[in-house]
Amino acid sequence: MLLVSSLSACLPSISEMQSARMVPVGEREITPVLSVVPGAEVVSAGAVYFSPGIHWTKGISSGLNWRTRIDFVGATQWDYQDSFLGSPSNFGISSISTGPKFSIIKDRLAIYLPIGFSPAPYIYDGEKEFFYSWFEACLLSTWPIVADRLDFNVSAKVMPFTMPLTDHYAFFSTQIGLAFGESLTNSGCFRVEYAFTIPATRTENAGFLSVGYAFRLKQKAKKTKG
Repeated sequence: MLLVSSLSACLPSISEMQSARMVPVGEREITPVLSVVPGAEVVSAGAVYFSPGIHWTKGISSGLNWRTRIDFVGATQWDYQDSFLGSPSNFGISSISTGPKFSIIKDRLAIYLPIGFSPAPYIYDGEKEFFYSWFEACLLSTWPIVADRLDFNVSAKVMPFTMPLTDHYAFFSTQIGLAFGESLTNSGCFRVEYAFTIPATRTENAGFLSVGYAFRLKQKAKKTKG
């Protein structure tokens, strides 16, 4: 399996593909996502970086959701040699993150506070490392354009890394996207988003274009005896 090495070598997915709206109590939302970074020289000159993922959200209360995501990473070209198999690799698990999402202003402002980690080894300055993790604080805002049919979403997040890289301190990014569908409060919706990084020490800029569809799973009505 390939794992994201250092931020200067390749990039974890920075997409959010969500809004300040909350999934209702007892309901679930599943969002398959595909992110693409054309011409990602941080991977390999002329390569196309791609990152499919799956996001899962459950409504706990009117002001609290729990969200989990698994992201993968790949590239059409990759200057990477697998330290265990000894052969080039260009696809594998990138990251897993999970945490609570709190509503601040109903359907307009929310904060998402997950922790994330990478479950596979990577190489940094010729040394093998087996784990890195981060705390990922994200502020989400939503601006309705067409009531219950079209939203404009803007979010920003910072990712302080807790891995043994002394020259990488934090990873900043901003996400701008649209959500549209028949009813944003009662059914699924399409999501498109552009996310871009703001570099910290020795990190690289990158722009992620993401598309996905949020499937809403309603709570089943309980059968009554009678």
